[in-house]
Amino acid sequence: MDTYCGILSVDKSSNLRFLLEKQSNLLSRSLKMTGQHTLDNDWCGYTQFISKDERLITKECKLDKISVIGRIEIKNKDELLNLFSVDEKYDEKSFVKECYEKYELEFLKYLDGVFGFVIVDTIKQEIVCITDNVSNIPFYIASEDLYYCWSNSIRGILFEEKFIQVTKSEFERLVLGIDFHDFESENEASFIKLPPASYCKITKDGYFVENYYKLGDQQFDFDNMSDIEILNGLKDKLFEAVKFRSIGCGAIGAELSGGLDSSFVLSVLVKLGIDVSVFTNLKESVDYTYKEQRIDEYYWSKLVKEYLQITSEYYVDKLDSSIYDAMKQNILHVRKPIFHSYGTFLHKELNLASEKKVGKIFSGFGGDQLISSPCSGYLDILIANKEWHLLFNYYSAKFSVIRAAWKILKKWVKRLFTSEIGVISEKRYNYFANLFELTPVVQEEYNKEYLRTKALEISTLKKHISLCESQIDEFNSNNSVELRLAHTYEYGLMYNIEFVYPLLDKTVMEYYLSMPDHLKVNALFGRYALRKISKGLLPEEIVWRRDKSGSVMPFVLSQLVREKMEIEKYLLENREKFNTIIDVDKAIEWFQKIVKSIEEGKAEYFPGRFIGLLSYLIYMDLKEGAKKTSQQH
Repeated sequence: MDTYCGILSVDKSSNLRFLLEKQSNLLSRSLKMTGQHTLDNDWCGYTQFISKDERLITKECKLDKISVIGRIEIKNKDELLNLFSVDEKYDEKSFVKECYEKYELEFLKYLDGVFGFVIVDTIKQEIVCITDNVSNIPFYIASEDLYYCWSNSIRGILFEEKFIQVTKSEFERLVLGIDFHDFESENEASFIKLPPASYCKITKDGYFVENYYKLGDQQFDFDNMSDIEILNGLKDKLFEAVKFRSIGCGAIGAELSGGLDSSFVLSVLVKLGIDVSVFTNLKESVDYTYKEQRIDEYYWSKLVKEYLQITSEYYVDKLDSSIYDAMKQNILHVRKPIFHSYGTFLHKELNLASEKKVGKIFSGFGGDQLISSPCSGYLDILIANKEWHLLFNYYSAKFSVIRAAWKILKKWVKRLFTSEIGVISEKRYNYFANLFELTPVVQEEYNKEYLRTKALEISTLKKHISLCESQIDEFNSNNSVELRLAHTYEYGLMYNIEFVYPLLDKTVMEYYLSMPDHLKVNALFGRYALRKISKGLLPEEIVWRRDKSGSVMPFVLSQLVREKMEIEKYLLENREKFNTIIDVDKAIEWFQKIVKSIEEGKAEYFPGRFIGLLSYLIYMDLKEGAKKTSQQH
């Protein structure tokens, strides 16, 4: 049986073109065909384009010159031509369903309006076809361990999560099968991190991502909207999220850290005419530094309160006790360690809010996760709810760069789907255990406690999602978001208070992620979209301020510096006891590096993990003390 080698290309109008090589003996030649080539009579062509009514049209064409961007190998010519023969009555869903049933295909859809897809032989587990608009998107040819990437803007190779720049000749050598490890000595300065894959699976019922601007259950027609209309839409979504969650709960409270996120949420509450009690930890006497500069969040919070004419303000004093004392109070209250810094002062806020009969506390927390970062935490919500079709939908709409390596992607997806949420990842646990040389007995104890804690967090988190449809942090990475959501929900139940995070509202999230990139990313300002919609709600001075950290991070970092001697003393005084759990000297050495990095303004060693460790040590200390007291009685 003949083997037909197809060449995929684009013309000057960026229409996708498929060319079928008629002669099987030309297979080796096609492997080398990159760049511009003149065709002979051995080729017939098929062009694909999007019609005005957004239908994919495939027609036979005659070409003299082509720009080659990929190749295919198909055994059956008739089936191949069948696949690319589409008449004017083209129906996308039925076409996709038919293709899936015939060929078990996997498809990709790009974000630039040009339809492109990968055909995968699921039996052989190899990619047989890649299409792309090479004018602005790199394309990839996949092998077991390597992505080949080539475009006018990005020239290089993605290998083991690193992007390495290579010359055109090196790239062509690699396409022809040269081992990539020849280039492992490449200068590390040229490594560039690329975003995750943009991927969408076609199910047997013909489900397909029909539009770039579709996420979850929503559909947005941004192509026919101006930038102002799109931003106003985001603003409306945020107002709706705040209004909906402020109904039927008694008094309303709001946190104010002095940062842009909390200030925005507070301004929406005021704009909606809702009486709100403000909880802040800022007063004029507070003075601390972060990254070698004084962070005067009091000034910013005062500016916001005066602008919004806030009258009900309550000060939550975080400086009246040490981090150790705050952790101890929390642990005694909830009877478990708290693996994030926010928990060091949460109980004080809840006590005060309870006294004021507050039913809900609105927070600006989540801006970093939604507005400033890729926000792949949405993925975890979909996993938790087993909404696989929405998961693939999300990925197809999220990124404009395609990484179409089926074998690697398949392994990644399988690992992701089979991971048990609520079970500590082996990678994270091994990192923690190796860092402090945990003893085998304590490894088991710590793991059990962490698993129990995670199980509780996930159960409360699911309840929390059902209440406010918020997200959790990036899968298998820093888990501060999921911990905070779970703990605030759990703490709040003790006081009959709910924490609300409008910036993590599912509807807001889907809308924001679907917005055109130029409204989300700005070379001069982070949180660009949020700043734009804050105009008129907040003073211009705070809308366009450079420093927007809020008070939480500077407070935690400055407190670690202030309490350096006390924390080291606590570890040393309990050296004998804690050495059965960790290497105390190694822990102190790590803590000293954290403090030094804070003092130098480098923030190279983030303190979150150390605070989690300290919390665990305090928990074990209190647990042992309670056990001894019980035995004495």
